[in-house]
Amino acid sequence: MVKIDKLLRMLPVFLMAISVSASAYDGDYDEAVNIIKGKSDSKPVSWAIETLQNIENDSLKAQAQNVLGMAYLNGIGVDVDSVAAVNYFESACAGGCLKAYHNLGELWYGAEKSRQDFSKAFDYYKKGAELGSLICNYDLGYMYYKGLGCEQDYESAVACFRKALELGECPECTYMLGLCYRNGYGVEKDETIAEKYLAEAANYNILVAIEEQLRDESEVDAHVVTLTESDDQEVPETMPYVETFINNHADLSGTYHGLLITYDWSGQRVLKEQNLMLSVGKSDDGYSGSWMQDSDTIPFSATLSKDGMLTFKDTYIEKTDRYFGDEKIKYEFEDAAISYFSNTLTGDLRLYSLLQGEPERPMYMSLIKTGADNMSGNTPDPYYCDIYAYPIAHSNQVEVKFALPEDVQTSKVSFYTQSGVFVQSFNTGALHTGVQKFSIYPSVRNGNYVVSLTADKYHGQTVISIQK
Repeated sequence: MVKIDKLLRMLPVFLMAISVSASAYDGDYDEAVNIIKGKSDSKPVSWAIETLQNIENDSLKAQAQNVLGMAYLNGIGVDVDSVAAVNYFESACAGGCLKAYHNLGELWYGAEKSRQDFSKAFDYYKKGAELGSLICNYDLGYMYYKGLGCEQDYESAVACFRKALELGECPECTYMLGLCYRNGYGVEKDETIAEKYLAEAANYNILVAIEEQLRDESEVDAHVVTLTESDDQEVPETMPYVETFINNHADLSGTYHGLLITYDWSGQRVLKEQNLMLSVGKSDDGYSGSWMQDSDTIPFSATLSKDGMLTFKDTYIEKTDRYFGDEKIKYEFEDAAISYFSNTLTGDLRLYSLLQGEPERPMYMSLIKTGADNMSGNTPDPYYCDIYAYPIAHSNQVEVKFALPEDVQTSKVSFYTQSGVFVQSFNTGALHTGVQKFSIYPSVRNGNYVVSLTADKYHGQTVISIQK
């Protein structure tokens, strides 16, 4: 989703930032503003800058400082000077110009990645919103929606979007409320209310709202079957060796296959499951190999820290996004907080959108080393089944997925600590051939756990890392 993200925000921001009820004032101030805006060339831009710097009228001074901030930020009539821009914006805020809070937030939100600071942007948006700025309420809602510079919170996002609409027209907020009602983000899911908001946003020619109206389904997948707890307390004959974290002397070499899970911004709803294969080779300065995601093959290099953080170097992927149509968006691989479990690599993955200049949605990898556990002695184990598991944020919910080669009469999924202590079992009952997917709710704390499948003569194991 673009920050009407960026597309809708960046188009009107400059004009919004320097508009000031021009009809209410006459004379040099209005002419200076029009020159800075490029709407007049009656006098040199240097005259406009000097005029604004010398404004004494208390009712105009803060607005003039805000305009000067934009001039220094964009190099209009002066050299680009971000320090001077910040000083003018700060003075404008102190003088009561609410749009200057938005501009200061944008400076930190839109800075180069190395200098980007979402927390500072959030603080400026919040101050402006509390003082009654419409655009800052939208800004603040957007930050809550994605969890940028704050704890992710859909309900707070919805409250901000509604507050902005109370202050005036805000097509962006109308669109965002449509998304929230369509997906059940922060409100009870309601397609009728969602369509009302989306239609209203579409009337403002918000293209993403029009596109959303044409989609048949919301972005959240249908919920999977929830399993009931079993009384069985059987520990498998073998348990995989589990390292709580990987040290930088570990050797991750091998080929892994499994799933890459993409969540919504809260991490509580699964948006997408993709097939993932990882070919990893060790070198003197780290790891390199191939990242094979669906039909894309991406070469990568990475280093491994002592705390199990795999940091990628100059690794990028292009992929489509629901809110960008067929356009491919370029993402930078940042890092993966992974754990290694003998035959399993699992943990959180972070990507960064170069187009939007912000992190991608939460992601999780559940990978099994090819050939590691499907052997019985020196021969393939015909009854071994790959099983994958991944967590749902801020809850005990765990999703499990596996495929059966034939029908079974009895089956269950069991949860154990990494040392083999039984936690819970969940009956899956008789199952037909094919892919199976369930939700389980083990009563566990943060940590690493073994998930075991037994289905008649078939069996499988994986491990999951839970950080609620």
